[in-house]
Amino acid sequence: MSQTLKIFKLHYSGEIETCDENVVDPIELFSAVNIISIYTGGVKKLYIWIGSHASRTLKNYIVYFREMFTKTYYNFRVIRYITIESHLEPYNFFEDTGIDREKLNVHIQNHERKLLPLLEEINKLKSKQDELFESEAYETAIAIAHEIIKLAKKIDDAFLEKDQEDFINGAQLKVENKKVLLDIENGRNLIKDKIGNLKDDNNTIELHNYVEKFKENYDKYFNLIENQKQNQIEKLISIEKQIWQKHSNKVKEIDNLSKLEFEIKKALDENELNRSKEILVESQPRIKKLKNEGTSAKWKVLEDEYNKKYNYYTEQITRYEKSIEENSRNNDIKAIADDCRELVQIGESYKDKAIINKYSQKLKEYQVMLENLDKQKQEEIRKREAEINKLNEIFHDLRKKALEAIEKGFILKAHELFTKIVDVINDMSEIQY
Repeated sequence: MSQTLKIFKLHYSGEIETCDENVVDPIELFSAVNIISIYTGGVKKLYIWIGSHASRTLKNYIVYFREMFTKTYYNFRVIRYITIESHLEPYNFFEDTGIDREKLNVHIQNHERKLLPLLEEINKLKSKQDELFESEAYETAIAIAHEIIKLAKKIDDAFLEKDQEDFINGAQLKVENKKVLLDIENGRNLIKDKIGNLKDDNNTIELHNYVEKFKENYDKYFNLIENQKQNQIEKLISIEKQIWQKHSNKVKEIDNLSKLEFEIKKALDENELNRSKEILVESQPRIKKLKNEGTSAKWKVLEDEYNKKYNYYTEQITRYEKSIEENSRNNDIKAIADDCRELVQIGESYKDKAIINKYSQKLKEYQVMLENLDKQKQEEIRKREAEINKLNEIFHDLRKKALEAIEKGFILKAHELFTKIVDVINDMSEIQY
């Protein structure tokens, strides 16, 4: 066969199949009962040749042939589509294809002669078969095909036999497609019912799983569905997609809230009130968007726990801050420092950096003040000790002199000295630590 000549056979399924390119003589592919098409690459023509006894079922496809061929063999450039009938082929057909007119006529006449003895019976059966096929009674039409095959065997007509085998394959495919279309219609109705009866998340998941399975099973058959029903199915699938997206967003929000719930519980356990507050603020729009009573109630408990801890915390802070104010009025530096130390410890317990930093700084200031006061006090003590030591020396010196005066009988002198001793003792008693 010429490389520029391509021959295709039209099947009862409506499919167009490329014929074997290894066939030496393309005339062998022609028969009185089939429809074939010949593409001539040189002149970019596609001839559709109709056998003299081709069935009406096959002929019905001719009106769609151009569309089917273009869709299947889009790489072939066709300038003209030409439909011709057996024995009425124009001169250009033989010139373009290189097929011998006389050889083709002899080949077809031989086949027609084979059909002649049973032609009337075969034509009746084929006519009935066409009617059954058109009315979608495919199983009965297949039974008739088997009868025609028996007749074909009687007259040893391989072309007719092959034609009916092809018919059986096409009809069986139609049976399968009819069942698939019924399944698709039932599936469409079920999807519609499921969408109309959504009550909870389980229904949504069930719907989504069914639609995914539906698409997986029937996507490849969508071209068999009429446009109106195809649009209805696509609309239902689009609605389910929106429902599933909404559900997925909800699941995502629940997951995010679960993570935040874990975080806030940990933060509350560790008294991290600032972080707890941040989580509560972050959770509020998510909770409102979710519109779930159980989730709202759960987060209300967490918010109450936060408020309880926060109130207790602020009460402690307020108590010690008031104590600082009071101690400041009394100028009690040590008490103020103790209050600051307590506030730092409270801040550390609640991970409050602001309180820690504020009162750590104040504590340092008051500790410096206490150190300075302690130094002043120590200096005063040293001074007083020095004064007492000096008075003590004077006391012992006067006492010694007074005793010596007594021994010598200088009573007036001794009295004078004892008077001075009393003065020294009075001075010593006036010195306080």
